[in-house]
Amino acid sequence: AVWVGEESLGRWTLLNVFYLLIMIPGSHLLRAWCRHGRWLSLPAKGFWQRGLAACLVVGFGVALVYWPLDKVVDAWQAAPSGRSEMVSVLDETWAPSVVFSALVNSLFLICWLLAYWSVHVWHHNQEIKLRHQALALEHKTAALARLQQQLNPHFLFNSLNSIKSLIIENPSIAR
Repeated sequence: AVWVGEESLGRWTLLNVFYLLIMIPGSHLLRAWCRHGRWLSLPAKGFWQRGLAACLVVGFGVALVYWPLDKVVDAWQAAPSGRSEMVSVLDETWAPSVVFSALVNSLFLICWLLAYWSVHVWHHNQEIKLRHQALALEHKTAALARLQQQLNPHFLFNSLNSIKSLIIENPSIAR
């Protein structure tokens, strides 16, 4: 039933609170499943195959828990208002509504999984950039050390003395 006014707002608020109380643990379950299975270390194809299947499983689980709560809230809201008809907990439309709810839940979880995977990939790329910068710095430090080893003090002293004697003997050529 579609209600207008305060009843529908109260129902909507109550159901969203229930939804969040179910969906948040569902998303944590999905993340724990990803970590336990080390899915993030898999290639992207393997990660998404497992992730999409897990999103469907968790989405259906959330829908199966949420659907009866929806019916209980309908019955609870119908009784105090003086309505004579009580909402049947099992009616003929339960399967399509559960499937639709499961698909919507799965879609939310897929979006959440995409965000989780994107953050992981971004952090991984940042680590690679830092390693690359550290290796470049190490390479430059090694090249500088190699140049410093080539310029031993005796060679430097002899070169400076040669330049000094050239300046004293023939300043025009030294320029």
